[in-house]
Amino acid sequence: LPGEMQPILREHLSEADAREFREFIASPEGQTEFKKRLRLEAWKVGDAEPLRPELEKPERAERKFPLGQIVMTRGVNDLVAENAEFAKFALESLRRHASGDWGDLGPEDKKENEYALGKHLRLFSAYDKYPLPKIWIITEADRSVTTTLFPEEY
Repeated sequence: LPGEMQPILREHLSEADAREFREFIASPEGQTEFKKRLRLEAWKVGDAEPLRPELEKPERAERKFPLGQIVMTRGVNDLVAENAEFAKFALESLRRHASGDWGDLGPEDKKENEYALGKHLRLFSAYDKYPLPKIWIITEADRSVTTTLFPEEY
C-alpha cells in the first residue's frame, strides 16, 4: 500500500475498515481489483461519492460540454494507480476541464478555448499543482474523446 494512502485511510475509514482494507490490498487479487476500481473511478467523473457520508461532498460544477470517452495515457494511468494524491488531482482537473475552467493557461489561450467551445473545436486545458507533474487534458472537436496526458507525451 503506497505510503500516501495511509492518511487517507485514517481520515475516511474506521480503524476496523482500514485494517480490512489493508489486508485486502496486501493480496495480489486485492491489488489487481484496487487498481481496476481506481481506474474505473477516474472514468466516472462527477459520480464519485465520499467514502463516509458524513464528509461534506464538494459542489459539482456544471459540465459545459460532453467529454465523450474519457481516456488517459499509460504514463498518467500508471501514476494514478501508484499515487492517491495524483489520482485526486487528475480527477479534479478533469472536473474543472468539463466545467470550462481551463486551468493554468494564459488569458489568450483561455479566450481561444471559449471560442472553440462555441464552435465545437478542440478544447485544451493545463493543470499544475506542485510537486505533482503537470497534466494536459484535451477534448476532441467532435466531443468523442477526452484524453489526460503529460505534456511530454503529446
